[in-house]
Amino acid sequence: MNNQNLVERHDDPSSAKLGVLNLANITFDVRRIYWITDFQDQTIRGQHAHKNLTQLMLLLTGSMDLEIFEGEKSRLIRLIGGDQPVLITPGQWRVMKNASSDAVVLVLASKEYDESDYIRNWDEYLEWYRDKI
Repeated sequence: MNNQNLVERHDDPSSAKLGVLNLANITFDVRRIYWITDFQDQTIRGQHAHKNLTQLMLLLTGSMDLEIFEGEKSRLIRLIGGDQPVLITPGQWRVMKNASSDAVVLVLASKEYDESDYIRNWDEYLEWYRDKI
């Protein structure tokens, strides 16, 4: 999925920015929508992976760092409110950090909450990931 096609921009420099998340371009059924707000100083969130869940994460306001791991390989994405959404696929470990206090994260998820889908221990994740590939 090309994240660039998911959000249409209709900004008006004289008044406001407008982004439209085009649901027709999302390749999974959205079963749950949630948001994260009021980040406390030095908060680190995430630190887990999902076995089957796909998520689309969009930072609406503020800023934060999102680190995505595939096994031990990682990439760090600096998000600024209104940037393109980030697709997080099954098996990707995510860490949210350095969020500004005004950060608002919107997440579209492919499945309802299921604790058994989470991998919350880094060593277990690496073992699971190695077995997966």
